[in-house]
Amino acid sequence: MGYWANFARNGTPNGRDLVHWPLYNQNEDYLGIDVQQKSAKGLKTNRVKFISETLPEKLKTLKEDDLKHSDM
Repeated sequence: MGYWANFARNGTPNGRDLVHWPLYNQNEDYLGIDVQQKSAKGLKTNRVKFISETLPEKLKTLKEDDLKHSDM
């Protein structure tokens, strides 16, 4: 609750006795809010990899398999 109260009061979530909430930028810094808060990087890295690499590879394989089966 401290983060939200600080943000409403001061325009920044950071405050005394709280883990620093970094600005999100090209470094993809973020604050993980859980039982223990922690600063980290690359929150959606796995999702981006799935969409940009894994999914196109799978679709290509499916298309190739479909072409092989249609030739039979």
